[in-house]
Amino acid sequence: MYSFSQAKLSNGLPLVFIKTPYLHRAVLTMFIKMGSAYEDKETNGLSHFLEHVLLRGSADYDNSLEFREALENFGAFLRGETFREFTYLRLTFLSQHHIDKALAIFSEVFKNPRFNQEEMEVERKRILEEILEYQDAEGQDIDVDEIASALLWPDHPLGLKIQGEKENIRRFKLSDIESHFQKFIRPNNILLSLVGDFKDQDKLQKIAEEKLSFLLSPEISGSKNTGS
Repeated sequence: MYSFSQAKLSNGLPLVFIKTPYLHRAVLTMFIKMGSAYEDKETNGLSHFLEHVLLRGSADYDNSLEFREALENFGAFLRGETFREFTYLRLTFLSQHHIDKALAIFSEVFKNPRFNQEEMEVERKRILEEILEYQDAEGQDIDVDEIASALLWPDHPLGLKIQGEKENIRRFKLSDIESHFQKFIRPNNILLSLVGDFKDQDKLQKIAEEKLSFLLSPEISGSKNTGS
């Protein structure tokens, strides 16, 4: 059986603790109210693009390979996925005993993301390749879900493609990624879940408070959050 409880950090960021005593591994997941449903034709694809760039890790490391090695040192793996109505980044690691290190590295991704042109160009190429997976040899869309959504909501953001149009992906600048980050990565728009066989919830909340207090909602700070 599992049990769960909720809490909130001083900056307003909600936490959900899910205790799973039958599992050795632990999982941190940041859910973000961000996706193609919150875009328009001009910004379509930015949420998915931002997810890709965030997965490059933190600028506190010399490169993304060094960041990945830091994760592998304690059996951790970072992945993410973008949907129409939300995006998540998930850090899975082998033991709840590494929660301090896991929260520290996970928070660095949002505190000091690798927002630079080189990283963006790597992910631009990857996304353009991903889009090809949803098209035939003639460049026609073949994904049933994407086609159905476009027909059901032709004049609504729900009808937009999650990956965005190729023209948008080629056009986006680094400043577009940074602006999207500023708009959506704030405590009143995200939720952090902690899953594992954690013994001391109060300690967990204290660590989360220490690592994530830099995130400020516009209502609290009176200005935009600075992510770098």
